[in-house]
Amino acid sequence: MDIVATTDNGTIVNIEMQCINDGSIVDRASFYQARLRTQNLNEGEDYSDLPDIISIWITGYAATSRKACFHEIVDMYKDNGVDPIEVASEKMRQFIIELPKLKNMPKHPLSEMFNIWMNFIKNPGRLPERFLEIKEVAAAMSELRMISGNKEVWDNFTARQIEMNKWHASNRASYKRGREEGMVQVARNLLRLGVDINQISQATGLSIDDIRKLS
Repeated sequence: MDIVATTDNGTIVNIEMQCINDGSIVDRASFYQARLRTQNLNEGEDYSDLPDIISIWITGYAATSRKACFHEIVDMYKDNGVDPIEVASEKMRQFIIELPKLKNMPKHPLSEMFNIWMNFIKNPGRLPERFLEIKEVAAAMSELRMISGNKEVWDNFTARQIEMNKWHASNRASYKRGREEGMVQVARNLLRLGVDINQISQATGLSIDDIRKLS
């Protein structure tokens, strides 16, 4: 579930939950923020009227090559040899939270509640009992149990899982087909160069018979 909310002071908060790694999370986050900015500036308004926008991307996979689970991205002035590195603007802030790396940051600089909520999202069934004594966490757990017992919700969840499985299977099939087509083209090129069929088979993984058919 993704959420776009506006706080009491007008700040827009966009929370994105990501299960599938498409390798473009930073670019996508920037695009989503740019779209939010254009949607929240009406004709005739000054650019200074733009609201602050905070994007929070929570991933169930390792989205970056960084070691920690928590990363903040802001516009920066780079070091130019005269001026130091400085934050240019905090009107557009991006946060990436990688759940598999939570163990790398046992003490988050924000608060203990960060770790509690991230662990709740990651695996609510394994929360320590002391966490469930917190009013907000207990309320969230109660809501989760209610939703878990709702047949309509579970039917929708199951349908979504089926679609995701189909999407993954289609991607795997496309990758396999593309790889095979690529190897066939490589084999054709090597045949034109007069490379021995046995060597072509070793290089491409194609069978001797398949390569002979190509020739």
